[in-house]
Amino acid sequence: MSLLMAFFVLLYAMSSIDVPKYKAVVESLTEALGNGSELTPEQEQFFQ
Repeated sequence: MSLLMAFFVLLYAMSSIDVPKYKAVVESLTEALGNGSELTPEQEQFFQ
């Protein structure tokens, strides 16, 4: 079990987030789920 967790931690550590693509996904999901098209202050803080 710990080996599996170590594997996923390793995958996470090696990943990189494409900020513009991630921001577009967040805005799209926010709009699709009915919460409007604007980002919350917490989401805006993440992108700065």
